[in-house]
Amino acid sequence: FNVGGGPDNTVSLLESIELIDKIDQEFGFNNPPLQFSFADWRLADHRVYYSNIKPLEKYWKPKNGILASFSKTYEWLYKNKDEIRKFYG
Repeated sequence: FNVGGGPDNTVSLLESIELIDKIDQEFGFNNPPLQFSFADWRLADHRVYYSNIKPLEKYWKPKNGILASFSKTYEWLYKNKDEIRKFYG
């Protein structure tokens, strides 16, 4: 189940871009910064969202914060890039 990390582990798209660029540098890839642009809100865009994990807290709590989660994902993607390319080019 993807239950998110609750209100203590929220991150915006702009914060995500900053984290990805930071992690890229820490891994030594030195890719150019991610490029992005702004557009008008679309009808179905979420302006704010976080998972309410209160009902689960007696059974489960997030083990990693945002930076650790992004770093682990980035590392996994890098280690598996050849396999991923087989499916996505």
